[in-house]
Amino acid sequence: MNLKSGMIKQKYKLYDNYLPEKDIKWLEDLLLSANFPYYYQSSITKNDSEFMLSHSLITGSYSNSDWAEPIVSKLMEKIPHEQIIRAKVNFYPRTHEIVKHNFHTDRDNFPVKAALFYVNNNDGYTSFEDDGFISSIRNRMLLFNGKERHRSTTCTNANARINININYN
Repeated sequence: MNLKSGMIKQKYKLYDNYLPEKDIKWLEDLLLSANFPYYYQSSITKNDSEFMLSHSLITGSYSNSDWAEPIVSKLMEKIPHEQIIRAKVNFYPRTHEIVKHNFHTDRDNFPVKAALFYVNNNDGYTSFEDDGFISSIRNRMLLFNGKERHRSTTCTNANARINININYN
């Protein structure tokens, strides 16, 4: 895959069919299994009342999980980077109606790049404050500036919306 293709706009890059089928199947089976450990997070963004489940892979450049290396290395193999600052798996349970979470940035205190990988197909999405949204499509990678205000949603047509958020420089 050529990472110069797939532009939405100059500030966002979108790549469909990002991983080889065997790798996305491995990731999907792992993250949708009953044995992958997710943890309750009482809010999704500041000042909201929504909850989610998550699994922290890397925080502050330190691994928090035995799954950090196999997951993050697969996803970041084609993306030039110096350091992974944070990586986590987000699990948004299905809701009866799509819930839009608050707009936020990934880091306020220093610039970061963001890679958002969509694990499964569902009707949830990521939207940006200044324009448009990106649908949750299985095996899709979205790259953008982590200072861009964006938000997530839940989904209504799958048991969960699962994505992997990686901040790097």
